[in-house]
Amino acid sequence: MDALSTSEDGHLTEIVAVVNAVDLLRPTIVLGDFNSLSTFNAPQRLVQLGLVDAYASVHKDADTHPTWHWPTRPLPLALRIDYIFHTHHFVATEAAVIRREGSDHSLVVAELTLGVQSHATEPAAGSVSSGKPSAPARCCVAVRMLRLPCS
Repeated sequence: MDALSTSEDGHLTEIVAVVNAVDLLRPTIVLGDFNSLSTFNAPQRLVQLGLVDAYASVHKDADTHPTWHWPTRPLPLALRIDYIFHTHHFVATEAAVIRREGSDHSLVVAELTLGVQSHATEPAAGSVSSGKPSAPARCCVAVRMLRLPCS
């Protein structure tokens, strides 16, 4: 239990470093192998900061879908420890865990759409709307990879 506690302290320190390196007021995605259950420090800190667990937002029983498997005996271990978190700018429309060969981790994938802000989509005062839905806005996504030292 001491090792788990020390590990969790390290995960929280790492996630604080990530959060301090990004601007959560801008569209942000934090993802990867957290090595933590959803109720542990690092994932809970992101939730406290307002980030959304993409898989859990689509699947009510998210923690019953493991992303990591280890063939121990007599029973194999299987836990959900990999996540995609995003700011409120996005909405997860689909999410899946894809089991594959060659790794003890499964792929976690999610389809995210940019949320629509009501003030940005309303026609200006005095303008005439065609009544047709407008085409989805195209956007560029800048990805900034942060590599933290392993603990």
